[in-house]
Amino acid sequence: MWVVDLLTQRRMALYAEDVGDYFRETGVRILREAENEARGRGVKSVESRLIEGDPTQEILEFARKNQVDMIVMGRRGTSPLETLLLGSVSQKV
Repeated sequence: MWVVDLLTQRRMALYAEDVGDYFRETGVRILREAENEARGRGVKSVESRLIEGDPTQEILEFARKNQVDMIVMGRRGTSPLETLLLGSVSQKV
């Protein structure tokens, strides 16, 4: 016997959509702040993109399509164990 609560599934789908919207809106806000900071420091040409997907694949694909010469990445400061278990985007790129 299977019991499926469609109402809960519908609520979960709506919640997931809300969370996705929140992350997109937050990402756009962070990018705008970074652009403004760069311009305020005299950088003439600033472009940003918010791209969803696997970080390693998306960074490499963007770099290939846009003929990027250099990629500079920050590091989160994870422990060696976290890096071993979770991996590191910067190491993969």
